[in-house]
Amino acid sequence: MTVSVHVEGAELAIPSPLDVPALRPFVEAFRCLNGGSMRSYRRSAPPRIHCGDVAVGVGLAPASEPAVVRSARPFDGAPHHVARMRQAGLIVDYAEGPSHPDALFCYGGVFRSSVEADSYFAEAEPPTHDRWNPEGLEREARLVVQGAIRFIRDDLTRRFVKQPTTSSAHSSHGLGNGSRRLSSLVAGVNATGADPVGAGPRVGGGRIGGSSGIVPARLVGDPWVAPYGEVLAIFCKVRVEVPAALTSIKACIDIVLDSGGREGEPPPGASRPRVIRWLAANTRGVVRDGDVLEDFAGLQDWIVVAEFSDDAVTRLRLELVGASDGT
Repeated sequence: MTVSVHVEGAELAIPSPLDVPALRPFVEAFRCLNGGSMRSYRRSAPPRIHCGDVAVGVGLAPASEPAVVRSARPFDGAPHHVARMRQAGLIVDYAEGPSHPDALFCYGGVFRSSVEADSYFAEAEPPTHDRWNPEGLEREARLVVQGAIRFIRDDLTRRFVKQPTTSSAHSSHGLGNGSRRLSSLVAGVNATGADPVGAGPRVGGGRIGGSSGIVPARLVGDPWVAPYGEVLAIFCKVRVEVPAALTSIKACIDIVLDSGGREGEPPPGASRPRVIRWLAANTRGVVRDGDVLEDFAGLQDWIVVAEFSDDAVTRLRLELVGASDGT
C-alpha cells in the first residue's frame, strides 16, 4: 500500500511514525515481531498450538502533541496499550493495560495472531472488526481467544506492575529511577581532525562547520528507550548532513556529575553504559557494530543504540572526525 496526501495539487510530506512520540513504541514493538525480542503465546492444553506473539516498546511520554495527533488518537493520555491484530496486520483494537509506573514513560505493544490460530480470532470479530468477542464461539476458538486476552494482560502486569528488588539494565521493570536519568540525557557535538569546510582553528575541539554554519552530523529529536534483544536501550537519531566532510563519527557516553561536568567512569558500583551499534534508520539490515560509524553507505539517517543504565546520569556526545585535506 502506497499512501500520499495532496492539498490543492501540492503533496504533503507524511512523517515517519518513528517521529511521532505516541506511535514510536508501537512501531518498535511491531518491528520486534519480525525478528526481535517478543513473547509467544503457546497453549499447553488442547488445542496445543502457537497462538500468537506480543512485543512491547517503551518510550518517553509525550509532553505535548499537535491537535491533529490528539484528535486521531484511539485513546486518551500517554500510551499504555497493546494493538491487537491478525495475520493481515490490520489493527482490531487497542487493549488497555496498566499505566507505566513512571509518568515520564509510556509504552505501546503489538499482539499478532499466528498463522495456525488466525481463523479462531477471525471468528471472534464482529462485522465491524473492532474487537474480539469470545462469547458464543465453539470451545476451541473460545479457549484460544480468551487465552490470548489473559496472556496479554498477564504480560503487561509482569512488565509494569510487579517491581523488582534490584535494578537491572536487562529488564524493562523499575524504570522509575531510570526516567530521571533519561530526562537528563544531553546531546552535544565535538569535532576533531582536519577541517574540510573551513571552520577555522579550534581550541579543545569544536564544531566542524563552514561559514554556512552547517554541522556535518547532528543529533535529531529526542532520545527514546525500548527493549533491544535482552537489554533495555536508549535510541538516538543522527543525521549525516555532509558525509563528504567526515571520515568517521564516534558516539560517546559521558557520566554527568552533580556539578554539571563529566567524567569517564561511573560512580562506584554503578554499571558503565556503552554504545552497542549504529542502525540505518530507513534501511533494514544495515548495521555497524561498535561506537564508531565510518562507512555511511550513502545513507543520511542513522540511529545510535546504547545501553540504558539507571545507575548514572549520562550524556550522549558525537565526536566528528573530518576528512584530511586533499582527500
